[in-house]
Amino acid sequence: MSFKKLLRSLLAVLLVTFVMGWAAVNTFAASLEVIPTTITMASGSTTALLTIQNQGQEEVRMEVIVSAWNQKPNGEMVLTPTYDVVFFPELLSIPAGGSRNIRVGTVVPPGTIEKTYRLKLMELPNLAKNKRGFEVQVLVNQSIPIFLAPPDSPVTGRIEALSFTKGVLSFTVRNTGTRHFIAKTIRITGFDTAGKQVFSQSNKGWYILAAGIRDYQLPVSKNDYRQSRRLLVEVETAERTFKHDFDLPSGGNY
Repeated sequence: MSFKKLLRSLLAVLLVTFVMGWAAVNTFAASLEVIPTTITMASGSTTALLTIQNQGQEEVRMEVIVSAWNQKPNGEMVLTPTYDVVFFPELLSIPAGGSRNIRVGTVVPPGTIEKTYRLKLMELPNLAKNKRGFEVQVLVNQSIPIFLAPPDSPVTGRIEALSFTKGVLSFTVRNTGTRHFIAKTIRITGFDTAGKQVFSQSNKGWYILAAGIRDYQLPVSKNDYRQSRRLLVEVETAERTFKHDFDLPSGGNY
């Protein structure tokens, strides 16, 4: 067998092994259920119970870590070590068809601004598979948000710093409140000089933490831009919707 044929055969074996491993991890991911998916603690309720159910056919080993959670304006998570949140156990094995609980608590009181954390569940390699020889294992991680909420904290926010350059509408959503909200839908709608709707488009948003900001850029087609004279920007949350009008300059460059 020539070297090229041997190389192709080895690559084919590796590809099949990887695909089988990927299929296995998709099945595994679907077989794990974490309840609840979000933990909120407040004054008078500073402990919680997290349950992991293994509905698969193999034992799952996991490691648990916790970090303080902040955000950059582009939405990227910033995780730093913290001792504010305690939990037990740090390592756990979940038998096939079984479940395990993780007890979570905080050692700091709620403040005037919500404190935010992330509890990360990290799958560890399957030791039995390692003993069987070479086998690709794609490990699954899941991150659970933890909120230590202040009392009496309504959702407030605003849209600011709107600009339009080279076919892109840029703006910032600022959380002016003391607790997080989720921007469920980010929508821009264009209107002509008569107030008739020209176009509407929307994107899914994400968490915006207390006193935080999130920058957005949404493209507008040249045809929609030329027909529109006013843009309405809306940020929909579970509690309320923030709105801001933006007038496009007459005869402006796209």
